[in-house]
Amino acid sequence: PPAELAWLTDVIGASATLVLIEARGGTRVYVPHATRTDTPLVREIGLDAARKLADAFAGNVISVPVARAWRVRHYRAGGLSYAAIAHKLGCHEDTVWRLLRSTDKPEQFSLAV
Repeated sequence: PPAELAWLTDVIGASATLVLIEARGGTRVYVPHATRTDTPLVREIGLDAARKLADAFAGNVISVPVARAWRVRHYRAGGLSYAAIAHKLGCHEDTVWRLLRSTDKPEQFSLAV
């Protein structure tokens, strides 16, 4: 994950961060003091991650990032097609291509001989 997500990944881990971003990216989320099992947040990221989030941010509102570039790289590394990634992100395939192109190093585009 990129450094700008460290405040979240250091607390709940990369997997739970991805799940949280997929569920709530681009919104503000209130982190309650008590983590009850029947809350949407617990259902989305799991009880362990919700407790860790509460330990770090209880009583506060956090802004969940969208993290499109990170998600694109993650999904592509997992084998998803450009079309599938575009569908997951709600964007055009050209956007997926541009995000991958802008985050990759030039040497990654060289052809092996």
